[in-house]
Amino acid sequence: MAMNKLNVFHWHVTDSHSFPIVLPSEPELGEMGAYGEGMRYEAKDVKEIVEYGLSRGVRVMPEIDAPGHTGSWAAAHPDIVTCANKFWLPGDWADRLASEPGTGQLNPLEPKTYRIFKNIITDIAALFPENFYHSGADEIVPGCWKADPTIQAFLAQEGNTLSKLLEIFINETYPLIMSLNKTAVYWEDVLLDPIIKVNPSILPAQSTILQTWNNGPNNTKRIVQAGYRAIVSSSDFYYLDCGHGDFVGNDSR
Repeated sequence: MAMNKLNVFHWHVTDSHSFPIVLPSEPELGEMGAYGEGMRYEAKDVKEIVEYGLSRGVRVMPEIDAPGHTGSWAAAHPDIVTCANKFWLPGDWADRLASEPGTGQLNPLEPKTYRIFKNIITDIAALFPENFYHSGADEIVPGCWKADPTIQAFLAQEGNTLSKLLEIFINETYPLIMSLNKTAVYWEDVLLDPIIKVNPSILPAQSTILQTWNNGPNNTKRIVQAGYRAIVSSSDFYYLDCGHGDFVGNDSR
């Protein structure tokens, strides 16, 4: 990265498939949620990676994706994760439980969710000196939340929606990020998803950065026009594992 003048390593630390980092406050997440022995990062490993990067002019920005992409949390805390360990595509695309294999989303109605989140972000802030904290919020799938009885009851109440559910989660977790003097980074979905998104009023532009990945340059324009800073990582141009011009496919043109 240093040789190519790339100075920020965006470390997508966790996903539905694995929670590979052992944190002091919630060690069971890494102990039970990682792929296996020898596939975990201890605090000393993180310190070595951060120092290695900084010595070469490369910052390390951690991402703990939430509330989507959290199936790996269920190994230690199944009570805070909806639709975990299910087949991701039980029927049509509209009925999917995830956008790719590996199901599980945090339940915003479960108070324990926020106790664990607070412990995680506090530990991450101590391990990473980086000023940006990436909180994910991409690819939240309606079917996964709708599969949970408590969320079904929530949605049955007049005026409640999946977007309101996401707003509950952001309203609870955003202040935690701010309390640690971090700038919050989210994927563009948090504002631009066609089904589940928050009102921009709950994400102040001065302390929020949005990262784009969809719709070529168009979503970047929308984000900037709304007053936010943007990290541009369009899948049409920068996804090395998705061909040269399409998110899914191998169009070499």
